Amino acid sequence: MRMNAPILRLAGFMLCLAFWCPDAGAQIITTIAGNGVFNYGGDGGPGTAASVEYLHFGVADTAGNLIVSDNFNDRIREINTAGIISTFAGDGAPAFGGDGGPATLAHLTSPRGVTMDRKGNLYIADANNSRIRKVDTAGNISTYAGNGIIGFAGDGGPATAAEFTGLIDLVADTAGNIYAADGGNARVRKIDTSGIITTIAGTGGTAYTGDGGPATLAQIQAPGGLALDKYGNLYIAIDNCNCVRKVNAADGIIHTIAGNNTMGFSGDGGPATAASLSSPADIAVDSALNLYISDHGNNRIRRIDTLGIIQTIAGTGAEGYAGDGGPATGAAFYLPMGVNLDRQGNIYVCDWGNYRLRKITLPRISIASTTSDTICAGAAKSFTAVVTNDAAAPVYQWKLNNSNTGTGTSSYTTTMLHNGDVITCVLTYLLGDAVTTVSNAIRITVDTTLPDAGAITGHDSVCTRHQTLLADTAAGGAWSASNMRALVVSGSVSGIAAGLDTIRYTVTNACGSRTALFPVVVVATCPDGIQQVNPVVRDGLILQPNPNTGNFTCTVRSQENEEAILTMTSLDGRKILRTTTLTNKPIILESGAPAGIYFISAATGHGVWCEQVLIY
Repeated sequence: MRMNAPILRLAGFMLCLAFWCPDAGAQIITTIAGNGVFNYGGDGGPGTAASVEYLHFGVADTAGNLIVSDNFNDRIREINTAGIISTFAGDGAPAFGGDGGPATLAHLTSPRGVTMDRKGNLYIADANNSRIRKVDTAGNISTYAGNGIIGFAGDGGPATAAEFTGLIDLVADTAGNIYAADGGNARVRKIDTSGIITTIAGTGGTAYTGDGGPATLAQIQAPGGLALDKYGNLYIAIDNCNCVRKVNAADGIIHTIAGNNTMGFSGDGGPATAASLSSPADIAVDSALNLYISDHGNNRIRRIDTLGIIQTIAGTGAEGYAGDGGPATGAAFYLPMGVNLDRQGNIYVCDWGNYRLRKITLPRISIASTTSDTICAGAAKSFTAVVTNDAAAPVYQWKLNNSNTGTGTSSYTTTMLHNGDVITCVLTYLLGDAVTTVSNAIRITVDTTLPDAGAITGHDSVCTRHQTLLADTAAGGAWSASNMRALVVSGSVSGIAAGLDTIRYTVTNACGSRTALFPVVVVATCPDGIQQVNPVVRDGLILQPNPNTGNFTCTVRSQENEEAILTMTSLDGRKILRTTTLTNKPIILESGAPAGIYFISAATGHGVWCEQVLIY
């Protein structure tokens, strides 16, 4: 019926969770609940041994427990993760009562649709009481909408004052709004989170009109099963027009997505809008936007893929009970009603006339790319398809923007992608007849941005057998020299031979590289001496080179006269000298150190300062 993350909205008249249902194997149908006896019984035991009377709609809570409306027994029943069934709400008396108390002591009358909000509150379409009831997480029941009067009234006001006629189904969106199929009033109504009710589809007229216009102006006779997709679009299974209609979340426009308004069976393999259906009872939508229809009068389950093509995936069309343990296309149903999916893609069907719940395990295909979906122009990109639940004689057809591409294998590689391209893969396999299913879609983003190489700073000359230190404003790059006149390692340039060289700093990303260039003159001979590499005068430390004497003067400035410790270290951390002086008093340092880059630091009680110097 509906999947509304994070809560699974299990279809009317069917319910099960895969982790407690026996694994039927690939493409196989089995019975997982109900003993085929029209009765009430089995609480406290396995769900498969229980008797039910027309299970309608249901929901799985966040813990995986299954809650289902047992319509003729006037109860809501729960199947826990161990498969044990119990009563969740209703005492079996067909009446109205119990608000404000435990739900298990309340009276319900022919409950149908149920849904759950993100907080875990359960909502029940108490059909013959013309109310929507709410069971909170503490297990207490109250009336959420409806005054108990059969009719149509209340739009624009509190939902508790509204009138309903023949409630069928409910579904909750992720914001907590509740949607109700008000079947007898030929409308779909919405109760927002402030408790106000409005009509969002249908005029109350019982014709089939309005496609292409606002849903509130359309006529939708006998709306039934509801579903919401992950984008908030609403799907309505409509018995009397033998169709399924969709209301767009963005603009409220309604249109038909399945059924040609003619009761019958036809159209498999073609557009769903050209197909004939027979009293569709329910609809479900998966995360890839494939749709599943319970084609009630045709005793079939049919699927509409993302290309709009319809096909039968379960049922021969014969009325009966047969086929367990074999392919779903060979099974017999007796007026199937609810249909839904679990998170693994298995399909659950309420075989209404057989008083059973059945499960179909079908192959599903998903695709993934080997790298990020953002690529560089012209880059090769590979995709891989993975099939779960096995598939007989699988055939793969890759599609680029819905056009065939690639080979018929489970992998596809191309260098011809453009920004916005969409990749999908269609799986065709044998399930009696050939059946297809479409994967998720991957949308490509092409990145044409090259990295920033920054700018190189530092001295533009160096003597042979000496060094100078360069830096770049960009991170993550690689240094190199254009020829052998200089050697550069981590920005430290050593003079090798006299002449002009160009130092390069290259930054690379997935889309390419950029290089910053810095010309350096290598001088053959240089006088002994010292120069300051960084000429900035710091607040606390002044260095003055004395090239003629091979030493330099250091002054530590401070507002107070105090002791200062001067330290000179090499690039590799070796201490060259350490001495003590007074602040604001120049001192001449004679290091006797060989050519290279050194750090001079000054420490006082008020701070530490550091400078770089180059001796050559």
